[in-house]
Amino acid sequence: MAQKQSVMFALGSVSKSPHHLEAIEASEFIWHETNYNARTTDEMLEKHLPALAKAEHIAIGGDGYIDDRLLGLCPNLKVISVVGVGYDNVDVDACTRHNVWLANAPVLRESCADMALLLMLSAMREAAIGSLIAKGAEPYPHDDRGWDWRVMRNVVGQDPGGKTLGLIGLGRIGQTFAAKAQAAFNMKVIYFDPIQQPPVRTSGDIASGGRQSAPYFELDPPPQWVSFEELLATSDVISMHANLSTHSRQMMGKKEFEAMKPTAYFVNMARGGLVDEDALADALAAGEIAGAGLDTFEEEPKVSEKLRSEPRAFLLPHIASATDETRFNMSERCIANARAVLDGGAPINPINAPTAAFEALDGAESERVATYIKQEFAYEEALEELGGVYAQADAPAARL
Repeated sequence: MAQKQSVMFALGSVSKSPHHLEAIEASEFIWHETNYNARTTDEMLEKHLPALAKAEHIAIGGDGYIDDRLLGLCPNLKVISVVGVGYDNVDVDACTRHNVWLANAPVLRESCADMALLLMLSAMREAAIGSLIAKGAEPYPHDDRGWDWRVMRNVVGQDPGGKTLGLIGLGRIGQTFAAKAQAAFNMKVIYFDPIQQPPVRTSGDIASGGRQSAPYFELDPPPQWVSFEELLATSDVISMHANLSTHSRQMMGKKEFEAMKPTAYFVNMARGGLVDEDALADALAAGEIAGAGLDTFEEEPKVSEKLRSEPRAFLLPHIASATDETRFNMSERCIANARAVLDGGAPINPINAPTAAFEALDGAESERVATYIKQEFAYEEALEELGGVYAQADAPAARL
């Protein structure tokens, strides 16, 4: 029996993805697309108003935007699915007020852990400078014989073998990266996480991809929890795997980079907003740290001039999830989240629990949703309790 066709809107670059188109075709959704952001005028939206009025599902990519204004144009909207993990471009409280579920697709851990490994190795082996030299790019032009061997004395990095890898956050991706780094390079893994203890693998809900259902690898020796200050002072590589919230924004700033070893490297493929980019660029220029590998930036798609001009910063344009396999899995989970709601349940990966929709669930489903959300946001609650380690900020909005 064919599934009921429902109107779906795609916002942002997700609408151009061949992987998303493949998933949409399989889902039998009736599909519309548009770009929407804070600068979108009523006139620009006018041609989409009839379809928006019928839309039951919105799929949104990283460059889409959801606010109270758009939600007000969608009286039949039931669920918004993020094609990815981060949702800082969505007004969660507005979704809850409009009785709309918000869900994400945390199915990126392998590709993102691989990217963290790539960024670490590229930073440690001076890939940014080496690439400029090999290409003859400024300030290393080739002459008739090719590159100047004398500049190669500037391209001396470090081996990762036996070094200390410090992870800020030990969720799905952090755990997977830790396993790869230890298996490949026998790195000692330490971590700082507000929850302190790593998630325990259980038989239930592994497929959902929730933070607490992350597959915890049996590392030998196991990763050691340390204080934030100790991690900064002792790590040879620091890699960011924290959630972005009001409590963690710019948690890596001037004093944190000054606390790192001058031979240490910094990696971020989590969220650009976790880092004060000017402070990072200054630390690199001053030799306070040895190098950095970044795949996310604070004001994407803009990258600060200071970072772009820093030769020891290896930069990529937010492509950690950009593999055929992962992008299809993201789109497939996006559709599955929507289908679960339209079939009368809750998303597989809920971010909020709108009151009327939550109260309409049966007992087992409401218990699953409540447990999932509490586990996911235990991290944010722990950040609030830490206070001084992070920038002081307002308490997180209630999710339940």
